[in-house]
Amino acid sequence: MYSSPLGDRAEIANKADANLFISLHVNACPRSGPSGYSVHVLGQSSAKDRDLFAFNRDICRRENSVIYLEEDYSTRYEGFDPNDEESYIFMLLMQNAYLEQSIRFAAKVDANMKTKGPFPVSRGLSQDPFFVLWKTAMPSVLVEMGFISNAGDLEKLRTESAKDKIAESLFSAIMEYRKEYDESISTTK
Repeated sequence: MYSSPLGDRAEIANKADANLFISLHVNACPRSGPSGYSVHVLGQSSAKDRDLFAFNRDICRRENSVIYLEEDYSTRYEGFDPNDEESYIFMLLMQNAYLEQSIRFAAKVDANMKTKGPFPVSRGLSQDPFFVLWKTAMPSVLVEMGFISNAGDLEKLRTESAKDKIAESLFSAIMEYRKEYDESISTTK
């Protein structure tokens, strides 16, 4: 599996003129109970009266804090600080222009993971200020594929069968999205 610095991932996809961006992650939690997968897009919460950043503050900080592991992260990430709320405000002001398409694609990923994936528990689809999604110039999702802190999820993640089911789920979601997209731009049969 290919892994690159967090800030480079969107740039790689943009330079490749990609049509979709999927960032695959494995979740972790201080407790061993949480399990299942979740799908995320960049953006504000659609829930009424909900401050998305306050609601998911710890998750977003933990997810984005991997930049601290990289050399010269303050220059590379142009002053973005996972512990500074102002960094998130700026990110949300620069919100992904592909939000609607990202949500449609994320719903397909969630539905396929639910029916074909190795995890019976869907933690749902949410909008979050994750840095890896910020600068993408295409519909983008982040998929948390289970919890390494949950013994059952970890055991599944180690199997080829689970990896195949995740890949099949993502492939099916891509093909469904492509079919929908192709039909939306087609003017004749």
